[in-house]
Parts: sequence; structure tokens; C-alpha cells
Amino acid sequence: MELIRSLFLHNKTLANHIMQPGGVMTLFRPVEPGFHPRLQLDYTQQMPVRSLKRSFILEFSWLAVDPDGQRA
Repeated sequence: MELIRSLFLHNKTLANHIMQPGGVMTLFRPVEPGFHPRLQLDYTQQMPVRSLKRSFILEFSWLAVDPDGQRA
């Protein structure tokens, strides 16, 4: 559990949601998994605006949309 937290969870909101089955999917409107030349994620109200910094958005989009990120 602590290894997962140190590798992937640098944000409290993400940490709380990722530990629940399908929890990450409640933070944004789902998109087709895979490569997107220009990805736009629409976040739900459960995602705090203060969390939306560039580094978090890059990490979150990898976990949420990329097949390798989803498996990780």
C-alpha cells in the first residue's frame, strides 16, 4: 500500500479515490482509452480545482486514460 502511495499518489484526492474500485472514474467524464494527440479531460465536481496543476494533470491523465497507466 505504501509503495503504491509513494509511486502514484502525490495528491490526497487521488489517493482517496484510487483505493476504491472505479473511484478514479468518478473524478472525470470517461474518454476512450489509448493515445490522443490532443486530450481533453472534463473533471467532475469531486475534483478540487486547487488540485489542477500541470504536474497533477499529466500524472492523472496517464493513470486515467493510458492503458499502461490503468494497469499500473
